[in-house]
Amino acid sequence: MAFRWTSSTAVAAGTFNMYVIQPHWLTEVGRFREGMKLKAKSDMNRPGFNYSSDELRFTWDIRPDRLMVISKGPTDDCGAELADVIEKLPWTPLAGVGANVEFTGDEADIELLMSGKCRLPSCNIPDGYGLKQRTVHIAIARDAHIFNLQIAAHERVELSINVHTELTAKGRQAANSELAQRACKQHLALCHEATELARNLFQVELRYEPNSD
Repeated sequence: MAFRWTSSTAVAAGTFNMYVIQPHWLTEVGRFREGMKLKAKSDMNRPGFNYSSDELRFTWDIRPDRLMVISKGPTDDCGAELADVIEKLPWTPLAGVGANVEFTGDEADIELLMSGKCRLPSCNIPDGYGLKQRTVHIAIARDAHIFNLQIAAHERVELSINVHTELTAKGRQAANSELAQRACKQHLALCHEATELARNLFQVELRYEPNSD
């Protein structure tokens, strides 16, 4: 079966001041262009701001506990954008960084995932209950990177890929910042490595057509 690319995101988890990481600051550090028309959103259920523009290849999502840069196309390097901001804020407490890629499939393909090396679980659902979701998840590690590969199926099939980089310098913010920057600069390479792992383990085809919107 084939999965289609839907999104790529670079994430830094930590403690961020969302009133500092504002459009004027992002302009000063070269991530936004002066005079650019921005679209701003906020979620009333949780603190944070979301900034996007037709002139940008990325959407920025800023929350107190994480900073996310979302690519508009599969080859856009959101990790490099995030690395630059982390470099400008070297004393920000960081817990970890992640490279995420999402793919989606069709409901008709679910049965194809019932066979193969890594298959979706099949079980008899007790009377009175309805099947909500079937999931297969694999986590494997290389050096400081943990590769999380998951397929979840209900009304549609989703392949979620996450590469989490552990920040091991306990209490040493500057060292963790440098490690986080290196991992973010490797975003495209880590995503490629992770998608190749998913392709081989799950025996699926991955397509990278950008979203039309």
